Amino acid sequence: MFSKMFSKLFHPKPSALFLVVVIITLLAAGVAYAAALTINSNPLSIYVDDKLQFQVSHSGGNQIYGGNPGSFGTFLAVGSTLYGPPVVSGATAFTLVSQTGVTGDGTIGSPFTIVTTVDAGTTGLRLVHTDSYVTGQEMYTTTIQVNNTTGSPISVILYRGLDCAVGGGDAGYGWQVPAAGVYATGVACTKTPNNVPADITEQFLPIVPDTANYIVNGYSAVFNAIKSRTALPDTVKTDNGSGGIYDNGMAISWSFSVPASGSVTRSHATRFTNKGYGSNPAPAETIDVGNATVGSSVTTTLVISETGSLPLTVNSYSIRGDNPDDFSILAPTFPFSIIDGGPNVNVTIQCTPSTGAEARRASLIIRHDAPSGSTTYPLLCNGQLIHYLYIPVMFKPCICPTTSATADCYCE
Repeated sequence: MFSKMFSKLFHPKPSALFLVVVIITLLAAGVAYAAALTINSNPLSIYVDDKLQFQVSHSGGNQIYGGNPGSFGTFLAVGSTLYGPPVVSGATAFTLVSQTGVTGDGTIGSPFTIVTTVDAGTTGLRLVHTDSYVTGQEMYTTTIQVNNTTGSPISVILYRGLDCAVGGGDAGYGWQVPAAGVYATGVACTKTPNNVPADITEQFLPIVPDTANYIVNGYSAVFNAIKSRTALPDTVKTDNGSGGIYDNGMAISWSFSVPASGSVTRSHATRFTNKGYGSNPAPAETIDVGNATVGSSVTTTLVISETGSLPLTVNSYSIRGDNPDDFSILAPTFPFSIIDGGPNVNVTIQCTPSTGAEARRASLIIRHDAPSGSTTYPLLCNGQLIHYLYIPVMFKPCICPTTSATADCYCE
């Protein structure tokens, strides 16, 4: 437990702003090792090191426990030896063969991709580990090809395991994810019991046609199950036994024989579901309502959108600051919800300036159930005074009383 506390204190979360390739070069026995590569995209940021240890973080605040790398690894059991990163104590490190840079542009046709090739000691087994991500998605795909370079078949168990930190917290519930579409039965760490109501999760989803064994339990029990070098027990600990949360982890495994001079491939998705709040103007951007004469009104629109993979509830709003009485919300009625993938909602903001002496300013606070909890926008409008221009009437010279009075000639 102390080691977990130490890790939390000294390992910051990764950023998720731009595509960055971090390559640290180590020289060992004349070989260049690419120690760490990061796909920094949105909403996911994916860190891969040369020991097949990983970190995944979501821009909404969800991530694997730990820093870079996190408590997340790929493992291979061969006979009495477990190969993998030091996430599991006693594991024998893989031997790096090569690691590509980050390739692709993050599109469906060309996803960001990192390919890491390692050997499992002198067993003759080589893993080609491919991690691929499409910008904008809340999941990424891992494909692992296990190659046998020997003349005899070799039985193995391939694992993927991690210590969950759902929504940035170190405890949650366990859930068996039902099979759906291209995904076989999976497992998840969740924020709500059995993910009801649907909320933030971290999921492993095996890709058909292959199914996987699985476990969700306390993180140490998960890593001990991997350490045992046996197939996972297909069990999910839903809560702490009293209906509450616990410090959980999860893993999946595949047991198979790799044929002589052949290969076996397994794939799965790592998915983070998260609530997402978006808007136009963007969050924290100033909303300029416009100009109006003092006592009259002007309106503008704030467009709120659901950007995650779960329904978004917008609970309430408040207007504070220097001139809150000059601003109001005309529509819609709060609270309101947007289903996942549902249409945007237009919020009509009105300004009725009480004076034209200076700009009118306030802050609009929108409260919602996305990870940040609320979003604040500076409000601005300008009052204008009505100016009257006096134009004197010019009179033509008149000869009275012979000249008749007209609009431009006046006789006293």
